[in-house]
Amino acid sequence: MAESNSGTGKRMKVLIVLLLVLAASTALMLFLKSHDFESEKDKSIEILNFDTDDVSSFTYTLQGKSYNIYRDGNDWKSRDDSKLKLEYKTVNEMLSSCSDLSAKAKVSDDISKASEYGLDEANFSVTIEYKNGSVNTFKVGEENPMTATTYVSIEPEGGIYTMEFTPEAEFKIPSDLQSSDK
Repeated sequence: MAESNSGTGKRMKVLIVLLLVLAASTALMLFLKSHDFESEKDKSIEILNFDTDDVSSFTYTLQGKSYNIYRDGNDWKSRDDSKLKLEYKTVNEMLSSCSDLSAKAKVSDDISKASEYGLDEANFSVTIEYKNGSVNTFKVGEENPMTATTYVSIEPEGGIYTMEFTPEAEFKIPSDLQSSDK
């Protein structure tokens, strides 16, 4: 009989522990549900947003060389090689890769600190001129291996930000943008 009471006591302790765990889990779930936590997307900071139809020209630096593309009516052309016929859709896709950029965090408002983040001699930059005369320059600096982000800046706003994605991989040299119907 003592053995039976001992087994019942152990079962009762296990049941109490399980009830406590269930109560704690329920309380935690209710706490998390009652707080409106922002998703990572909600925390992002929009740094550049434009419609490609509003762009009159853009200059980008890729692998140390600068390229200038401009709109001529319904066509994109290269200022570097006027005979080169560029594929409209391909140029638009390339430009679209930076048409809606959001940063993960703002690091600094002080653009004079650009050299600390590799932005004084940027790995990649694109300067976009719009039909209304305004201009934006987006620069990509050093990567931060600790956070798996890259430092970027946007001018004339002047802030320094971190991003997980940068559009530089989407940009190609003009001869790779050539239309098949030369």
